[in-house]
Amino acid sequence: MRRTLTALALLAGAGAAAAQEGGPIRTGEHASFSRIVMTIVPTTEWSLEIGPREATVVFPGREIDFGTEEVWQRIPRTRVTAIQPMRREDGTAVRVALGCDCRVTASFVGARHLALDIHDGAASAGAGAGATATADGEDPLAASALEDGAAAARPSLEEAERGLRAQIARAAEQGVITLNDEAPAEAEVRKVEAQTPSPPAPAADASFGREDPDHAATGPLARPADEAPSQPAATADAGWEALHAQVQVEAATVFDRHGAGRATGPAPHPECRPDEVFDVARWSDGRPLPDQAVELRRLLVGEFDRPNGAVVRDLARLHIRYGLGAEAAEILRGFDAEVEHRALLADLARVVENRAPDGPLARDIACPGRHGLWLAKAGQPAMIASERHFRSLRTALEEMPPALRVVVGSELVGRFLDAGRIAQARVLHDVVVRPGMEADAAMRLASGRLAAAERRLPEAEAWLTGLIEGNAPNAGDAVLALVGARLASGAAVPDAWITDLRVLALEQRRGEREPQARTLIAEAMVRNGDLRGAFGELAALAADRPESTGAVEAVAVRLLVEAEPEKVGRAAYAEAAIGHRAMMSEAAANDAARVTVATRLLELGLPAPALTMVAPAEARGSRAARIVAAQARLALGESAEALETLAGLAGGDVASLRARAHAMAGDFAAAATEVEAAGMAAAAPSYAWAGGDWARAAGSADPLQAAMAAWMAGGADAETPADLPAPLTPEAVFRLPLPSVERPSIAAARSLVEGGRDVGGVLAAILTDTPDE
Repeated sequence: MRRTLTALALLAGAGAAAAQEGGPIRTGEHASFSRIVMTIVPTTEWSLEIGPREATVVFPGREIDFGTEEVWQRIPRTRVTAIQPMRREDGTAVRVALGCDCRVTASFVGARHLALDIHDGAASAGAGAGATATADGEDPLAASALEDGAAAARPSLEEAERGLRAQIARAAEQGVITLNDEAPAEAEVRKVEAQTPSPPAPAADASFGREDPDHAATGPLARPADEAPSQPAATADAGWEALHAQVQVEAATVFDRHGAGRATGPAPHPECRPDEVFDVARWSDGRPLPDQAVELRRLLVGEFDRPNGAVVRDLARLHIRYGLGAEAAEILRGFDAEVEHRALLADLARVVENRAPDGPLARDIACPGRHGLWLAKAGQPAMIASERHFRSLRTALEEMPPALRVVVGSELVGRFLDAGRIAQARVLHDVVVRPGMEADAAMRLASGRLAAAERRLPEAEAWLTGLIEGNAPNAGDAVLALVGARLASGAAVPDAWITDLRVLALEQRRGEREPQARTLIAEAMVRNGDLRGAFGELAALAADRPESTGAVEAVAVRLLVEAEPEKVGRAAYAEAAIGHRAMMSEAAANDAARVTVATRLLELGLPAPALTMVAPAEARGSRAARIVAAQARLALGESAEALETLAGLAGGDVASLRARAHAMAGDFAAAATEVEAAGMAAAAPSYAWAGGDWARAAGSADPLQAAMAAWMAGGADAETPADLPAPLTPEAVFRLPLPSVERPSIAAARSLVEGGRDVGGVLAAILTDTPDE
């Protein structure tokens, strides 16, 4: 966790250095306004906050170093009395104290500079002030930023438009704005544009894109109030007013979302705590951590060397605020004092370091707001599954300080993905990831996992392979996610990725991720067709890590159920199912899997192993298991045992098996009666034919068999049907194709033996009915 926060700071610092943000704040004095210029990059977000005789420019989520050493060399302390850069919880701010009731405007110009203009007089509708003159020796950056930026701004307009479109699309995806589907079509807009007269060209000394308060304005905005517009302009104005009257975009502010997130409803769980207890943003005053920590440590011990419980609390909170959970826990352990919310702070210290809590946050409950956020961060299933409190959880995440929001948010996305709540994970991901944000390794891992869950495999593999190839601190987790994503897609796994898994398993020897890496190796091997090797890997893992038996069993059962003998090899499948039978416990949860595997063993001609496989499920009375067991016993020639297995069951499948058992025992009449009683009269004649019941066999669908049965039943007086085919000559018989022969296999051999028993039964019946000569 400490490495993550340090990486965030380094990334922010490196980005600032690369973009040449910050540095000296430049100033310039003009007849009617004073100008303050700060150097930033175009992608940096900023906002202007106006107060009584004060203006503050805020750069949220950015750490920018501004200098004020030269600000008073070019302006007097008249309109501006103080310029103070500062670090705040939400980023960097520059506070400007005013010596007058001035009008303050700000604009981003020249693709690199943010200009803050302080004008004489009260605020008006003007957009700002343009530069008019440069004092002798004045820094040209301050006075001519707009003039220099005019040419540069024109080509950057397209870039700005693309950026604006992207941000609008992103805001629409996140639900921040709603686009009106009934907005005017582009053709209507073009029609109004065609009716609008072009503005006159600006004067040579006019400021680019700004209104100069010291000069009369030009263009359509400069029309005197008493001057009537021309008819085309009126028509155009009316057209534009009609367009503007339509609500094309509706925006929801953070306050709107905050109110929605705090929707009323049933009372929360009695153990839920109010938001104020978890107000992490207030646990720091915005100064650097060392400065605040040193100040608090001075106050730790009071009179008679007694530790101050309130200071211990504040110092622990401060370290939690910056993601330093281990340090916060050490502070709480090191001072024997009465500390408010000690148990909760200890849990927060553990959870912020991704360790399991053992206090209030260990309760599997669902709570609204910030309490719910930390419960979800701790992995409590009730909170992660809660629909009722999800919106307030999202709001609580939005309210977090930016750096801590990234740390907590990346873990939250992972928690929701683990629970299968992909849509919610996407919402949380979009709360954390902002346009232009430099994501840390944890957030890139979360983005990759989310892309995989949303079936965007190329994007997921790009995120995850980037972490692996960059040797990121979480490269091991990226390997696990990468292989898991490929397996979920149904595609083969490259051998290089399996090698990466083996390296990870070796690095994590006896570690918590070793079992996961080795089970993924087994799954990847099966996907690539090596079932035998996969079960060898699982057997080795079970021997090396006996505590991983549950994980090994889950994977082994799934592989046996999902593997297809024709693809992985019939012999390999039989070897895995029989040789590693012990990997599947006799728990009832495995009954369905046992039936599936036993059925496949029967298809492979292995009734004895099939009967052993299905035995635990049969003992519990599972209908499916009893039917498979009866099939296995019939294949073994155990007709009486098969009938006993089927006792008490009903249905067409049961009747067919019982008929086979009766026929195997030589009771063909009972077999025919069995299928007739089950409504399968069409199957009765075949058993009647085998048993010599010619009257019943005469109903056979086979005309030859029916004719023969009728002839046998009627004796020599029976008439031969006229529609019988002509007998074949010896020459025709010789030219007949040979009957198809099954592929040599155990199943084919057992089928031949079983068919031989049926033939033997028929012959025995005939011989019994034949009088001795």
